[in-house]
Amino acid sequence: MSLLQTSSILKQTANNLVPIKNNLIKSIKLTQQLRNLSLNANKKEISKINPIEKPVKSSRTKISQLLTPAQSNEIGFASGGQILSWIDVCAGITSKRHAVYKCVTASVDSVHFFNPIKVGEIATLTSKVNRTWNTSMEVAVTVCSENLLSGEKKPCCQAYLTFVGVGNNGKPAPVPKVVPITEQEKIEYERADIRKWKRIAQAKPSITRERAREKIINYSKASVSSWPGSIASSYTEMVEMVMPHHINPYGSTFGGQIMTWMENCALISASRYARTPLVTASMDAIHFLLPIKNSDFVTVRSFVSAVFESSIEVYVTVEVENHETGKKVFANDGFITFVAVESKNHPVPTAVQKPINGKVNFSNGLERRKHRLEERESLRNFFSKKSTNSIW
Repeated sequence: MSLLQTSSILKQTANNLVPIKNNLIKSIKLTQQLRNLSLNANKKEISKINPIEKPVKSSRTKISQLLTPAQSNEIGFASGGQILSWIDVCAGITSKRHAVYKCVTASVDSVHFFNPIKVGEIATLTSKVNRTWNTSMEVAVTVCSENLLSGEKKPCCQAYLTFVGVGNNGKPAPVPKVVPITEQEKIEYERADIRKWKRIAQAKPSITRERAREKIINYSKASVSSWPGSIASSYTEMVEMVMPHHINPYGSTFGGQIMTWMENCALISASRYARTPLVTASMDAIHFLLPIKNSDFVTVRSFVSAVFESSIEVYVTVEVENHETGKKVFANDGFITFVAVESKNHPVPTAVQKPINGKVNFSNGLERRKHRLEERESLRNFFSKKSTNSIW
């Protein structure tokens, strides 16, 4: 075949391929257009499900719990751990309603308990999102008790929790902005930002807590004295294995469950020292530093860190051990305060025995107590300015 014939054949072949090329280009363009339409439709659908802004009322939650004997302590009151567990669940529902996708507990501000919730009474919890930032939000939870016979309602406590939105990749994800509408919502919106910076300051390493962790490790290695009234006798250690019923839908342990274990351990320490009935008065701020997974081992340790006229402060620390590698990591810690009461049948504050080795006031204990009393007074004023019915 001559060169001229070959060139003619190639030119004819190219001409025959032009329509195919044009059709292919049209097909690619059509596919791209369909893809863009699909993406836009998905974005619109996602926008409907998870809009950029939401009012406070869209995530408001109200739940009621009947306190049964199985959930109460030895004097027939709801334990602090039980109430904190309810608070975490209620706040978790609110955060999920607002963000739509999963949210995890990052921290809990100080919680102060006023009126107890008794067996047979209803605990009513209301929660709402006060403010959001990029990937986090503040959820406020208020708890009251209701007597089913008289209908009387009393404020129990108020808590502020921080939740972080988590995407499918396990990393923090942006959450919708909250839009305050009422005057009270606007006030809480502004105050939330102040509380945020306070939390950031509290989360920084503390010399006091570092010393407390060192002391608690020394107690764990030493032979503990059983002499009543000695601080050494208050040291308590408990180990829990995380079971499936402790896990939230996102694969990590409920924050409320961790706080329940912390309160249980602290109560044992306080009881070992005081040898008298106790009620939980307050729990200082807790910051959850890492997720605790199924089958991990959780070691909770505590000791009495300060003794006052009728109250006892206990320091508690949480350590997590990976069940596969055996690696142990510090998870969180905090101070919990209990008030000694006269007896089961007469639960009024009573004097606490003094330690046999002198006054116990671990590293700035008086400052922590002063701060708690100021917070309690502020919350007391908040409750007194509003009628019970208006709050709940």
